[in-house]
Amino acid sequence: MSYIKCENCGVENELDAIFCKNCGKKINNKDKHTIKSGTLVVSIGVLLIGILVVFISAPFIIGMFIENNLSKTSSENTSSNTTQATDYITDEEKTSTSIKKIKVDDTVKINTDNGDFEIKIDNIKKSDWYNGSDKDCFVGLVECEVNNINFYDEWNPDGLWPGQYLVVTDQNNYLADDWNTGGDDGEYHALEQVPKGTRSKVAIPYVFTKNSKSAKININDKYYVTLDIK
Repeated sequence: MSYIKCENCGVENELDAIFCKNCGKKINNKDKHTIKSGTLVVSIGVLLIGILVVFISAPFIIGMFIENNLSKTSSENTSSNTTQATDYITDEEKTSTSIKKIKVDDTVKINTDNGDFEIKIDNIKKSDWYNGSDKDCFVGLVECEVNNINFYDEWNPDGLWPGQYLVVTDQNNYLADDWNTGGDDGEYHALEQVPKGTRSKVAIPYVFTKNSKSAKININDKYYVTLDIK
């Protein structure tokens, strides 16, 4: 604690004392005011320095806050877009991977609202059935074996026409159209419906372009097989 001497009797008094505790004479406290003034000056100086630091730092702090918010917003948007893109890709992959690749001579079972049947793709070969004016086309026969387990359609009571469950494209993804005419191919029979509870070998004719070398046969969007056109 600081003390101040009485000028009259020399006794030390506390700095805040107004009168001497010994002689009662008023104490000259100009030193106290000097100290208080100095303390005040120092305090004001510190305050001014603090204000100056805040003033200088404010633009940087505000800039960092804005940048962080923009980064956060951008990150959220990117995350949202990525999620949407991922969902889209996932849906597309589901569609793609739900169609299983099989080999020639693999027998697969197809379930429909009208019943079930089994089908096995054996071959696809060129035929001279097409005699149209367009010489850039030819007929290819998709030869398959069909087992009609319990398929029955009241609108088509004669039996199952397996071609309605096939989609055929060539190596260039050109869609081959059904050729609605034909005849017996010997072992395989063209345009034959397979009655419920029976088996049959069927030749289904499709029109290809002259550049078609191979084909992809999609079976009811469940299976597909690729094979050369012989």
